[in-house]
Amino acid sequence: MAIKIDQIKGNLTVVMYHYVREIKESLYPGIKGLEFEKFKTQLDHLQSKYQIIQAEDVISSCLNGSPIPENSCLLTFDDGYKDHIKFVLPELKSRKIQGTFFPPAKAILDRELLDVNAIHFILERCTDYKLLLKELFDLCISRDIKEELLSEWKVAYGSTGKWDSEPEPALIKRLLQFLLPERIRADITSILFEKYVGQKQRDFADDLYLTTDDLKIMLADGMYIGSHGYKHFWLDKCSVGDQKEEIINSLKFLTQIGASTKDWMMCYPHGAYNNDTVKLLDEYNCGIAFKDSGGETILDIDRRYDLARYDTNDFPQ
Repeated sequence: MAIKIDQIKGNLTVVMYHYVREIKESLYPGIKGLEFEKFKTQLDHLQSKYQIIQAEDVISSCLNGSPIPENSCLLTFDDGYKDHIKFVLPELKSRKIQGTFFPPAKAILDRELLDVNAIHFILERCTDYKLLLKELFDLCISRDIKEELLSEWKVAYGSTGKWDSEPEPALIKRLLQFLLPERIRADITSILFEKYVGQKQRDFADDLYLTTDDLKIMLADGMYIGSHGYKHFWLDKCSVGDQKEEIINSLKFLTQIGASTKDWMMCYPHGAYNNDTVKLLDEYNCGIAFKDSGGETILDIDRRYDLARYDTNDFPQ
């Protein structure tokens, strides 16, 4: 149920989107995303309550104190999906409003499926989460992951959350996103993806993600492209060196597609970061950075690397 955000007074309302597509008629009707028709309805609502502003306005307001209109709103789109040029871009253009897009660089450049997306579609195809978790545990044990460790993880990470009403999907996500060693989780994810989805990950990625040419078109149409890291890692779980590499490579990517890197905008993958991330963002002249939750956005220069967003599901659709 949508909370009554319209009654909240604040500096800025930032809305976060991921999949925006015609879901019910697609090959994956169980994927968690926003139906395109509901997206249009939501834009009608947002435009009736807020003034949609541009990313550049938000950066200037946060860094320089430049005024923005009362009830300002920024639209953000994560993960670089093909949805964003097929459905989102034409709709935004027709309304003469800007969107801010955060594509993960390696997925775009190398056509490599992100683990988070592989997991989304494995879970969408799966009809028995308990059986899938058992299969995952068996694959872990066959790769010398101790049963005792799996039991500890089950207790520590097998709880429901905002996006998961059952414990099994939550634990499956955590195992395949960061708990298991990178090589093992990549191997297991590939096996499960081919079994449940029936495609090679690379072929699937080619259909799922934008291309560099797509992004150049979006830039030419007035959209803003910011950083979403290079490999879409959980930055708070990375060493300082790995975080630095993520930032440097993502900035090279922005330069490659012709996006601005002056006071550039960061969106933390998974909303995750730590003090090392903040120091690196400052070192590399990042303007502002968004996490993936928290609600109202307070544009304060001292909080510029900890800006909150609302989810699309917080608003009428």
